[in-house]
Amino acid sequence: VKDLAIALKIGERDLRYCVKFFEAYPSFETALQNLSPSTKSLSWRSVIKELTDEDGCRHNETRTEVVKTTKKICQSCGKILEFKHERIPDKEESNR
Repeated sequence: VKDLAIALKIGERDLRYCVKFFEAYPSFETALQNLSPSTKSLSWRSVIKELTDEDGCRHNETRTEVVKTTKKICQSCGKILEFKHERIPDKEESNR
């Protein structure tokens, strides 16, 4: 890795990030969809941040859960007194 980084005239760490990027997103279009869904621009810093997530996970396998949110709010001042989430089982789980 060191020799290749020298030949490419980039830092060793950046080269390792490039490899991680390719492993996570072999298609550049997929990378754009996953890394910048809410923004129009993408920076190398934001890519590195995504690739070095604190827990080390690349979040390749995900699922979507539907939750019911219940809030108890004071009608006088608007303060939220109680806030809870309840997971709603999907159709597959309820058929088991």
